[in-house]
Amino acid sequence: MNKPSKQTNPLNPHSQSGQTGYEDILDKTQSNLILRMDIWFSGARIRQIGLPSLYCMIAFLLLSGFALESFAYKRNVHGIILLVFALLTAGCFAYVRLTANQKFANTFIVVLMACLCLILLYTGGAGGTGPLWFFVFPLVAIFIQRLWEGVLSVILLFIFALLLLSFDISADYSRLFIERFLAVYFTVSIMAFLYAYVRTSAQLHMDNLNSIVDPDFQTIN
Repeated sequence: MNKPSKQTNPLNPHSQSGQTGYEDILDKTQSNLILRMDIWFSGARIRQIGLPSLYCMIAFLLLSGFALESFAYKRNVHGIILLVFALLTAGCFAYVRLTANQKFANTFIVVLMACLCLILLYTGGAGGTGPLWFFVFPLVAIFIQRLWEGVLSVILLFIFALLLLSFDISADYSRLFIERFLAVYFTVSIMAFLYAYVRTSAQLHMDNLNSIVDPDFQTIN
């Protein structure tokens, strides 16, 4: 007598029908969440907002909030720096909404964030937390730019950070901190690159399959 085959959730290949009720509920919740997110990110709303605009909104809120906090704690210089970058981010948001020039906006955002990272690395930021912004940069640069452009931006920022740390800067970092900081930045950059590479390769593979099935298929860039 044949044993019933175990069913697998296509969105979670590791799930099996023999699992507990609690695990089954978690798998169903995860599947529904993934489907809803996929519909939202592939829908007209995310295309209308655009990645540069979405990033500008998030960055403006964070920078404005941290700037107000710095002013509240009498760190006026740090607050002014964050406020200036918040206003530049708001200007980028207005520009991309008016002109729809996402290519320029992507480049401007990456350059702006790189400058902010270097300034915070030089000054140390609030309580020495300035270098933490570096770990966000590879994700932003590689995700909103083309793969080779993002990788180039990450490498350039790494080089500029090394040059900056070779001078006598305002912040007092220990040798151990610098080594760990550069190692973590390198690790995050590698992981971001691998994810973007796999995603780009999968997209190219899908485009090739679609072009075979439908010769009139064109990739939307």
